[in-house]
Amino acid sequence: MAQLLRNTAKARNARSVQFRPVNARVTQDLGTGFRRLVFPPVTIPGHSIRQIVMHAGTGRVAISGGWSVNLLVSAYATDSYPQSEESWVLYIDNPNSSSIIVTPYLISKSRTLTITRKNS
Repeated sequence: MAQLLRNTAKARNARSVQFRPVNARVTQDLGTGFRRLVFPPVTIPGHSIRQIVMHAGTGRVAISGGWSVNLLVSAYATDSYPQSEESWVLYIDNPNSSSIIVTPYLISKSRTLTITRKNS
């Protein structure tokens, strides 16, 4: 229980990193209005938590967020949720004594989709 309370207190004091679509290193069109954004790596110091907020952009809805870590080390997403229709939040906990680097990802979908039918 004490560990949970410490982690909750740490999360409330977590430093925040904000990303918008213009910050994406890679933008991938996944078809039918879906898009994957790969954001720049985020360094998380040892024994700390980072809040990463990813914004989908105008006319888009945040569907899911994810992350990968650069080394074979322990790291945990203590929370992952939609903050609004247009943004996704991750809290990444680095329990290690040294820094780690994580790469955040966002899947979004356009609010409108135009479907054209072929005449048969």
